[in-house]
Amino acid sequence: MRKGAKRNEWTTAEEAYLLAHAGRIPRRDISKHLKRGSKSIERKVASIRKSGEPITLRHYTHKTSVCPQCGKARSRYGTRTGVCRVCELSAQMEKCENDMSAVMQRMTMEDRMTYMETEAERSSTPLPRPQHPCTAHMTPYQKDVAEESYALEIETWEIGCLTRKLKAAQRRCERAAKKVKSMGV
Repeated sequence: MRKGAKRNEWTTAEEAYLLAHAGRIPRRDISKHLKRGSKSIERKVASIRKSGEPITLRHYTHKTSVCPQCGKARSRYGTRTGVCRVCELSAQMEKCENDMSAVMQRMTMEDRMTYMETEAERSSTPLPRPQHPCTAHMTPYQKDVAEESYALEIETWEIGCLTRKLKAAQRRCERAAKKVKSMGV
């Protein structure tokens, strides 16, 4: 505090705002809202920390953005479509299923039944889903890091599962189309 400066005591409303927003929004935004300097805020955080409250001013900037199609936070986007990779794979899967239904309509009823009994039941073991982290005793910064890390793991898991399903569906469609072609239909 500079010599001759008026001491401005913290109000309970200012402390409550600091506790609610520390680590969730950038320090400069807190400083602007409270009309206090950065050093004043740092000193108040230090005194709150001494009383045993886990508080930090570290703010996490997210590396993900929201997909316009599914509305989930994603990190991988298609260059042509502008939607996330999961939505792209889902659209490809839908197209493959439409192609498969067109091929199935060209098959005879007997071949269709044989296909349904043998080919359609092939599957592989699913990939294990990532576990949600326990964020009970974490600071807001640590929670944001853990939540985004989990979201990225889920995104990678969804991409892996959809890619496996899509490749299997494409192979089944190719085999069915080959059978239809060999039948001369």
